[in-house]
Amino acid sequence: MVQTLESEVTRRMQRAEFLAQARAAAEGIDAGAALRSYRPKARSLYLLACGPKYAIASWGRCSAEGPWVWSWKDWIDRRFIRRFGVLSAGRKL
Repeated sequence: MVQTLESEVTRRMQRAEFLAQARAAAEGIDAGAALRSYRPKARSLYLLACGPKYAIASWGRCSAEGPWVWSWKDWIDRRFIRRFGVLSAGRKL
């Protein structure tokens, strides 16, 4: 049982490595390149949907909430999907 589990984990790790290399090759990325460290901006906009047509916004020390924040978030999300959304077959949404 333990050996079967170890071999399954090994197979999954090998498959994950293969898929990562294939994706990097498809996207023209050097899979062996060092990762860049992430430096978040000092102030970021956070929009959190909290239920049916209600959301909270936070930016630095400022915050707001209500249905109008949800509409704002919905507009941003839909614009993002229109701009960058791609189906698995490579077709635009």
